[in-house]
Amino acid sequence: MVGYPIWYGDKNIEHTLAQVFRAGFNYIELSLDYPWPFKDREKLRLIHKVAQDYSLKIGVHGPWRDIALASPIEGIRKASLDVYRNVIEVATGLEANYLNVHLATVQAIDIDKSIENDVMEAAIKSAEELCDIAYEHALYLTIENDPGKYCSLLEHLAVIAERVEKAKFCFDVGHAVIAYTRKAKRNKSHEQVNYLELASQWATTFKDRLILLHLHDYKIKNNHIEDHLPPGTSNVNIKNLLKTLRGTGIYYILLEVFYEEGGKHATPDKLSNTVREVRTWSTALLYP
Repeated sequence: MVGYPIWYGDKNIEHTLAQVFRAGFNYIELSLDYPWPFKDREKLRLIHKVAQDYSLKIGVHGPWRDIALASPIEGIRKASLDVYRNVIEVATGLEANYLNVHLATVQAIDIDKSIENDVMEAAIKSAEELCDIAYEHALYLTIENDPGKYCSLLEHLAVIAERVEKAKFCFDVGHAVIAYTRKAKRNKSHEQVNYLELASQWATTFKDRLILLHLHDYKIKNNHIEDHLPPGTSNVNIKNLLKTLRGTGIYYILLEVFYEEGGKHATPDKLSNTVREVRTWSTALLYP
């Protein structure tokens, strides 16, 4: 299934969903960041109805701003979890297929190993609780690699996979490149990060528990990484990426494209050729 991201900033939602349908997408990934789901639920109900009219399935990207599910401060972690309880109820009402989350914190995990250990335990605890709640609501819970400090690296995510059996995983191409480029810079390494090597590592580690791919391209300019570009505009080759991810459980492929080349806001009608390419290669390579 090939999806398109929808967020609160999409003003003319009926027009956007019509474009999504005409471009050949199968589903939308609905970002429930503030003011959703706390305000303007009427707009969410409209999205649900129009999506049903076009036979579009729905996935949900949970909130990440002001959320710290991996915080070692228990009050903050619990408050974040309470927000997600509300999100799961809304996702259920939208008949969502999955809920995608970031297990994040801005704590300085690199200054002391004990801090990293505390953060790890907090992340595992949140993942366990969220998986249990999501399971009760017939939702897959997918954990996405964050571009920030925590849960950005495979060494963090692999521990969560080992300890939280119900968890599924999402591979975000651009986020992985950002995280490992930053790591290389910290280590004063000049070795260039290879997105296919990262994809291979994710595939080997998570196997059939890797069910969601956030697909977009990236450019590196003067140590700055510009991502969420259309695949094929710079580094990412769709065929090579999907071939590398063969043997995983990837079923949902989100074209998480926000910008065209030049910085203009991307629209779904410009991605119809990419949708066809993703469908062709996913059928040939992912689902033999």
